[in-house]
Amino acid sequence: FKVAAQNKVGTGKYNNTRAVQVKDEIEQPDVNIDLRLGDSITVKEGTTIDIPARVKGKPDLEIAWAVDENALTDGGRVIMSFEAPKARLEVMNARRSDRGKYTITVSNKAGRKSSSRVWTTCSA
Repeated sequence: FKVAAQNKVGTGKYNNTRAVQVKDEIEQPDVNIDLRLGDSITVKEGTTIDIPARVKGKPDLEIAWAVDENALTDGGRVIMSFEAPKARLEVMNARRSDRGKYTITVSNKAGRKSSSRVWTTCSA
């Protein structure tokens, strides 16, 4: 870079500066499913499984949800939302087949972290 002072009188002599290096701010990802939910939750069939989580990390995070290690995709009865620092998974119209261990995984170039809770459903 070259810099020079400038005012009403004019522009001063340009001087070379030292090299400037810009670095991305990097922060390990972190995630925690809302602790108020406990380790195991039971919901009634036909209701909504609602799993909120708090996430953080820099640069931008990638969020993935899974049940019993099977990846979930957004759409149909499954709604995934993310607006830092909050992530949420909702499974509408819960069925017995929705029971299992739900895991959220957050990752970025600084690393990866997961958090899990067990959910079960029962009949009305």
